[in-house]
Amino acid sequence: MLGEKIKKYRESKNMTQGEIADILGVKAATISKYEAGTLEPNIESLKRLADLFEVSVDELIKEDSFDISKINILESNGILFVSSQSLISIALGPRVSSLKLLNF
Repeated sequence: MLGEKIKKYRESKNMTQGEIADILGVKAATISKYEAGTLEPNIESLKRLADLFEVSVDELIKEDSFDISKINILESNGILFVSSQSLISIALGPRVSSLKLLNF
């Protein structure tokens, strides 16, 4: 998510990865890794990126708001299965006495 935001803001400023890298004092490959999500910027780089993109650090790193319209629910034998893009899947028993994260 952070990498996608960095790329979105960079492109909205019509800047190249090399230009961002020069400002941060890193290699263009580092910016590429940020955008691909294989490397996360340190706090100083986050501050500089936020300033450059004219957003807060919070706006840069926070997850997008949860969209309830993207939830899928399946009920089977008294168990609710809930899934979405950001929530892999949660199964709630009939008495909701336990919460289990399941990977499908």
